[in-house]
Amino acid sequence: MGEYAKFVRLYAPTSNAAGRGMQARFTLPSTKNLGGEYDYINYYVGIGGYEIGVSTARKPEFLRGGSYKWHWFVNTSNGDKKDMDQPVQYSDGDSVTVKIFIDQETRKLKLYLNGSSSPSYTSNNQWDGTMNDCRVVLGAFQSSGDVPPLASWKVSQSNVTVSNIYYRNASDTWVPITSGSPTVFHKPAGVSNPGPADWRASTLNGGSFTANIG
Repeated sequence: MGEYAKFVRLYAPTSNAAGRGMQARFTLPSTKNLGGEYDYINYYVGIGGYEIGVSTARKPEFLRGGSYKWHWFVNTSNGDKKDMDQPVQYSDGDSVTVKIFIDQETRKLKLYLNGSSSPSYTSNNQWDGTMNDCRVVLGAFQSSGDVPPLASWKVSQSNVTVSNIYYRNASDTWVPITSGSPTVFHKPAGVSNPGPADWRASTLNGGSFTANIG
């Protein structure tokens, strides 16, 4: 099954975006509009097939006090646990730091949330060297179907700020990403990008960038 979604993506500035980790801080938007049932927004860092981030959705389990809150999530590949069932924890305007890296001693991927000394998730698999696709991703998903002609886009949000962006190089040193321009793209690929809204992302300035859609 495909998806109807719009994205902002920033890769580590290395060949094949290779590295041993990625981290970023997300300052959540002050306002958002999840236009239809099951629409959602998420932000995450990833390396290979592993991701950790925060998400909000127009679902009953996210609704608290009249507004849709956010929770942290972990997505995995290679048969490891996939977890999207964390309780809601964050509100619009909160800041959340997420980090993922290959541990030098255990050679396992560890995923951390908000500077905790204990990982939120540890992989079963082990790795030597680097993995490709070290990235930061912002995604907005609309549940109106992915078969053309696509419906008008309705999911929107004010600025999210992405800061403290680092990748971990082959020597296990955290390196700040201080310049560059995120890429905006959409799915399904190969069809026109329907309006009226799309992501608007700034270039990096002082190691951070902002993005909004609507």
